[in-house]
Amino acid sequence: MQLITRRDNPKVKRLASLHKRENARREGLVFLEGERLCTDAFDSGIKPAEVIVTEKNIPWADKYADGTEITLLSEDCFKK
Repeated sequence: MQLITRRDNPKVKRLASLHKRENARREGLVFLEGERLCTDAFDSGIKPAEVIVTEKNIPWADKYADGTEITLLSEDCFKK
């Protein structure tokens, strides 16, 4: 797991674009945000395409990601 710290990183730009519902739908995805909503989705058996977290949430991601790719963002990138 590598920390992404630059807002101009192509992956950060793509993730930011998925925050808009129409962009996520175009890719066949649903963008879930927030620990509780994501935890509820995992607990109900939904397998995420990707998990995006900051350093403070690594323990949570390790518990719930279950083999799913984890993208680690700096706090600044995550705010984008």
